[in-house]
Amino acid sequence: MSVGIDRTGSIAASTNGISRYDLLLALIPTLLLAGLLVGATSSLSLAHGVALGALPAAALVGYGMFVEAPVEPTGR
Repeated sequence: MSVGIDRTGSIAASTNGISRYDLLLALIPTLLLAGLLVGATSSLSLAHGVALGALPAAALVGYGMFVEAPVEPTGR
């Protein structure tokens, strides 16, 4: 894993070209599937399990859009 300075000036970890946004996109369906599995294998209903997975997935979408939004590189 290499560590470098990203275009906003903060330190960003890069693992073989995988960006923070790639990880976010991978985590969203993973959380939804985890909620589905919890609903299917526990005493929770399937709808509650999916909702349980959807809450952190929605939080990740909000984080990716509003907290660490992708920015266009400046033409320096």
